Amino acid sequence: MVTTAALLRRRARSQLGLLALLGVLVALVAGVGAGALGFVVVSAEAGSRQTIEEAPPTASGVQVQTRLADDAPAQDAAATARIDTETSGLPAVVDRSIRTGPLDVLAVAEEAPEVAQRVVAGADDALAERAHLTDGAWPEPVTGEGAGTEETPLQGVLHALAAESLGAGVGDVLALGGEDAVHVVVAGLWEPDDGADPAWFGERVVVTGSSPADRGALGPLMLPESSLAAVPTQPFVRWTVRADAQRVVPADLAPLARALERIPAALDDEPGVVLRGATTTGTGAQELAATAAALGAVRGTVAVPLLVLAVVSALAIWQIVGLLVTVRSTETDLLTARGATRGQILGASFAEALAVAVPGAAVGTAAAWLLLAAGPAGAGPATALVTGVGAATALVVVVIMLATSAADAASSHGRRTAEASGRARTATTGAAVALVTAAAAIGVWQLWRYGDPVVTRPDGSVTVDPVSAAAPALALLTGGLLALGLVGPVSSFAARIATRTRGTWPVQPARQVARRVAVYAVPVLLLVLATGSASLAAAFTGTWTSVRASATALGSGTDLRVPGHSVTYVSASTPPLGLPELAELPGARDAAPVWSLAASVDDVPVTGLAVPAEGIAGAVVAPEALFDASAVAAALDDAAALPGIELPAGTESLDLTATLQVLARSSGDLVFGGSAHRDGTVRVWFASDDGEVLVRDAGTLVARAEPDVHCSTDPDGALTSCTEDPATPGLGEPVSETFDVPVPADTAGWRVVAIDLGIRTPPRAADLTFTVDELSIDGDALELPEGWELHTSTEAGAGLEPMQPLGLTGTLAAADPASFALAAPALETARLMPVHPDAVPLAVSTAAADAFGWSSGDDVTLAVDGTDVRARVAAVVPLVPGSRAAESILTTPQALAGTLLASGTSPSLPAEVWIASDAPAETAAAVGNVRGTDAPAVLSADADADPVTGPALDMFWLTAGAAAALAIAGTGAVVVALARSRRGEVVVLRAIGESPTDQARSRSTEVLAVTLAAIVAGGVVGLALSWLVVPPLAATAASSLPLEVALRVDAGWALAAGGALVVAVAAIALAHGAHVRSQARDTEWREEIR
Repeated sequence: MVTTAALLRRRARSQLGLLALLGVLVALVAGVGAGALGFVVVSAEAGSRQTIEEAPPTASGVQVQTRLADDAPAQDAAATARIDTETSGLPAVVDRSIRTGPLDVLAVAEEAPEVAQRVVAGADDALAERAHLTDGAWPEPVTGEGAGTEETPLQGVLHALAAESLGAGVGDVLALGGEDAVHVVVAGLWEPDDGADPAWFGERVVVTGSSPADRGALGPLMLPESSLAAVPTQPFVRWTVRADAQRVVPADLAPLARALERIPAALDDEPGVVLRGATTTGTGAQELAATAAALGAVRGTVAVPLLVLAVVSALAIWQIVGLLVTVRSTETDLLTARGATRGQILGASFAEALAVAVPGAAVGTAAAWLLLAAGPAGAGPATALVTGVGAATALVVVVIMLATSAADAASSHGRRTAEASGRARTATTGAAVALVTAAAAIGVWQLWRYGDPVVTRPDGSVTVDPVSAAAPALALLTGGLLALGLVGPVSSFAARIATRTRGTWPVQPARQVARRVAVYAVPVLLLVLATGSASLAAAFTGTWTSVRASATALGSGTDLRVPGHSVTYVSASTPPLGLPELAELPGARDAAPVWSLAASVDDVPVTGLAVPAEGIAGAVVAPEALFDASAVAAALDDAAALPGIELPAGTESLDLTATLQVLARSSGDLVFGGSAHRDGTVRVWFASDDGEVLVRDAGTLVARAEPDVHCSTDPDGALTSCTEDPATPGLGEPVSETFDVPVPADTAGWRVVAIDLGIRTPPRAADLTFTVDELSIDGDALELPEGWELHTSTEAGAGLEPMQPLGLTGTLAAADPASFALAAPALETARLMPVHPDAVPLAVSTAAADAFGWSSGDDVTLAVDGTDVRARVAAVVPLVPGSRAAESILTTPQALAGTLLASGTSPSLPAEVWIASDAPAETAAAVGNVRGTDAPAVLSADADADPVTGPALDMFWLTAGAAAALAIAGTGAVVVALARSRRGEVVVLRAIGESPTDQARSRSTEVLAVTLAAIVAGGVVGLALSWLVVPPLAATAASSLPLEVALRVDAGWALAAGGALVVAVAAIALAHGAHVRSQARDTEWREEIR
């Protein structure tokens, strides 16, 4: 007698193929789910570390610099303790180093004469860990009496490149500090292991051996810290606090950014740390906060495909399990009729569930872990998560199988008959559609309301709003259920239409589909979800790429960015940038200098850029919809070139003749000390058509301003009386001299825009006349301009007024007696320049206009480089190219330079040169031929090369691929089940005269009609959903800039994904038809011997 247990075992073996397929699906779901979540974790960690590693050194932390205290160990202990408190539990690295200012030095070499130079000295206990010797040995401390003298010099190691420039080598002695020099013997020469190491914090002197910020001072000359105390200067100590890229994880970014932001103020509050003020450099806090925000945005975005994957996976498992139960329904009724209890059936189902779910989940999880482990970042950070996902998948599958089996076992035969009618199924489907549609509507509304699924907490951390994140998955499921609900009515309608035709085709396939809606529900729902997922991925890809390209173009501002001057402000030795040569490089279309402005409005920092109007139109590269370069250039062009004296092309010499006359006014007081002469300096300012400003020293005039003083003494040598000698030779007489003023190498487009006449304020008020008598170019005298304005730099010049045609006259007030006693009276600079409009035109971003309440045409005031500037809003633009900040301004350097010169300020130098190029890589390679370097150009970033936001794109396609695989597997399972359950139908149809070919065609048509309709419906659902949710999601994931986002569908990927599904279902349909044809030709098979 066959027992119930034996029957259950036979039942399991009879559906071994379907159970095996279910096991494969479980492995696929577990593998994809675990791999996807693991990939998110691993890529987030790798992306955050890569971002820190690839960022400029100053963008990885902050550096606080102050004077070195007499008790340096106590100062460092207090600073380190406070830094440790602020960064407690965070992956931060603290580097301490010491630097002096530039020191006069004499190279005391045996074979070379003494050569005057300037050297930066320093100390760093970790130098040997980050640098290597090219010659000699590391220095040893030298202490005791006489340390630092020529007989007992200190020991130091000199940067190899600095030693080459200095002409010094190992064993040479350097005398540091001028008159009170300390002597240092060069014990060795060193070079950094990696000049880009963030520990150096971008210090140029470490890379090049010279410091542009210190006017070319060489170094560093590194000494032991104990020896540095002997150097005649008070050094600076610096603490550099930066993120440790090897230990940082995404959760550390936001708190570490806040810690870096607090550190400067914390050190300032700490007693004994900051002496005479401190300076802070580095943008690490901003960069880490931006990276944390980007990762939060990506987390919210990837939650969407992950939830879609979860929904598709659960439905696929549920539908396949439901198919298994449907196929077994007759068997279950038979077992129940033969005495099988509900507990026995559930026990057998539980055993089947464990046999399917546990091995399948284990295989999938192991495969996911191995794939992650094979990647560059490894699987370490995601091991626990991968294991948890695998276990959760197995548990969910067991629950689904038990719940479905329990529901089937509890169904009576009568109820099963009622269910076969479809009325209960229709009611259930309608209720499910209504509930899911309502949930989807709420989610989409919330997503549109907030713009993205990311919620920023008050402390700056981010989390994901589950309702917004679930909206796309719910909307996709709604579309699938709607499509499923239409299968029956549409197939019935098609059958009624088909009855008007002759023959069994196509009426037979239509009627068969209408009768088997429950069976075909599996491929319909899975294919709609799969095609919808692919459409969603294609739309996200196209929109993300478009937004990313726009953000990259706006962030870069151009095709190629070349570093400009290495110093911030212009000096007499500043060379021109060489723009004509850069504009003529291979592939280049135009080149323009770009100034980075330290601007603020009511003490609120604003990112500012200055670009010539022609450069805006020619060198700025940005999407026209976001930045109309031509229109902006026209709006700013009303303050074009600075007015002045044109220099013809090819000018070789500019001669300037000046006259100085100074006579001190008698006040009854005698003045002793200081010089009786006054030095009058002449400087000439040049400006180019591109807005570049240079200054050149012309020379110095020396005029007698104070009379000789004769004094009498008594026999004991005591002073009795003193009188001034009004007949002092040269007293008050004018002094004239002609100077040869250096001009730019290529004078085309250059002009003289200002002339500085400077004089030290005298100990007594003086009558002053300082004039430019003649200007000549290449020997040809020019007509002197009239009407130039006079701008003075101190209150002492308040009594001066312009003198026509080009000069000044009046009374120069007396200097402060204390400063004069120190022989360091203030320099009064009188600047003569043409009248220039004082309202600087601005193009401001929409965010800046909203923040400050500006609109086009408004007159505003802002601070630029510490100088108040009157400006006018000439244009409001969505965004400013080259600035990643939402609140930004753009102006022209010509207009700004005129205002700064009139205020007595020296204009800053262009930080970069932007080059628009048709072949950026080729142009970048050629930059070195002009700039004398190895191509220091920075190409615009690749829109796809983003380690932080790029994984969001991968997740959408991973989900689409998994959904497609599940749909194809589910469709195949249904077809196999249909072929088995409808085997008897083949014999009947053959008996009534339907040929094997007709039967094959009918069956293939059934499958093709249902699956192709589902694919089309899925595409429509996916595109409609994309229109609703993709723009905000792509904008959040691709950029932090407030860009206008329009839906863009990557047609290539969409067609490829749809085509792959069509090919797959067509292959399944044809294979099913071929199988039915072979069944129809088999005349030996009988229902009773099945």
